Amino acid sequence: MSYDVVIEIMGTCTDASLLRDVVEAAETDAAERDWGIGADASDIIEALEAATEDGGMLVLLKSDTGGLFGETREACRLAGLNYVVSYGASGEEGFSEAIFYRAGGEEFAIPLDPGNEVVPMRDLRTAVEQGLDAVKEMIAEYDRKVLKDIDRSLSVPRDIVQEIASEIAARP
Repeated sequence: MSYDVVIEIMGTCTDASLLRDVVEAAETDAAERDWGIGADASDIIEALEAATEDGGMLVLLKSDTGGLFGETREACRLAGLNYVVSYGASGEEGFSEAIFYRAGGEEFAIPLDPGNEVVPMRDLRTAVEQGLDAVKEMIAEYDRKVLKDIDRSLSVPRDIVQEIASEIAARP
């Protein structure tokens, strides 16, 4: 199946080598700067600079692809960065699924279609039987898995971004 995919990268990284690996992985994964318009490493660095200056996330795209930013996700995990990958069938409106990752944890994949069950009904029934505290804990755990409690921005020291940009500009 062919997908349209967005990855939103957030968190803090102060290691130039690990961040360079994220940029190179995004280039390997054929990230795009806009739908259907390829991005090279300098485009990704430009997006990284903009995200850190604006206090936003690094957002990368891929259209009409079979891949879900596998290399980039791995590089983000190694760099201790959080991410959300949203994807859906190419050419369709919106996204149907998402993968959430909190640094140091495991990926959590869920359908985005409101008709799909996100929390298994048997788990909800069990929590209800255990009482309100169990239901609140279930909701808190879900919110944690979908990164509702973290700052959705990317923080990288300016000198590290400039160091990586210089290295990439010096490539043959």
